[in-house]
Amino acid sequence: MAPPPPPLPKMEGLYFLLSVKDPSKMNDNSYLLDSPAKRAHFHASLEGQQIIKAENDCAHLKKQLDASKEAWQDLQRTINKNPVLQDTAITEEEVNRKRQTINAHAWHYKLCLANSLCPRQCQMFGSCWKWAGQRLGDKNMRSMIEHQVPICQPERDMILRCVGRHVASVVESISSVDDSNLMDDNGTGSDMGFHGDVTTMAATATDDSPIL
Repeated sequence: MAPPPPPLPKMEGLYFLLSVKDPSKMNDNSYLLDSPAKRAHFHASLEGQQIIKAENDCAHLKKQLDASKEAWQDLQRTINKNPVLQDTAITEEEVNRKRQTINAHAWHYKLCLANSLCPRQCQMFGSCWKWAGQRLGDKNMRSMIEHQVPICQPERDMILRCVGRHVASVVESISSVDDSNLMDDNGTGSDMGFHGDVTTMAATATDDSPIL
C-alpha cells in the first residue's frame, strides 16, 4: 500500500487573492483591488509578483482541477435529468471516482502553490513526512490521519505561516496605496505601469476537501 499524501494547510487567503485580482469578477468582496491603481500596484510590487509567479507556475494544474470539477458537474446534471440513474451502484461508484479525482487535482494544485511560495518549508514538511512513513509504516499513518492525530504538525504549520506572510504582505502593501496619488491626469494609473485590464487567471477556492 502506498503511503498517504500529507495533508496540506488551508490557504483561503491565497485563493482569495487569486480570485479578486481579476477585475471582471468584481463583487462586494473585491474591495482589496477595487481600482486600477491598486491592481497596478499589485502587479508592480515584489509581493504581488511572487503571487503571480505561483499562479503561473501552477496554471496547468488549475486547468486540470477545473476540468475535473466540470466533469463532476456534468455527471450531476446527467443524474438529475435521469432519475433511473439515481441510487444505483454504478452511479455511486462513478460519483466517488470523480470526487477522488477532484480531491487529487486539488491537492496537487495546493501543493504547487505552496511550493512555489515556500519551497524550503515544503521540503522540510516532505522530509518529515517521509521519515514518519519509514518509522510508523503506511497502515499506522493512515490510521493516525483517519483519527486526526497530528503528524509533522510543526512543519505543516511552517507552510501555513509562510503562505500567510506572503498574503499579509500583499494586503499590507495594497492597503497603503493612495489612489489619488497614483492616478495620472486621465485617471488610468499608467504611471504605475497599468495598461488595460489584468489578464484573467482566476482561481476558485479549494480546501482540504474541495468545494463542489
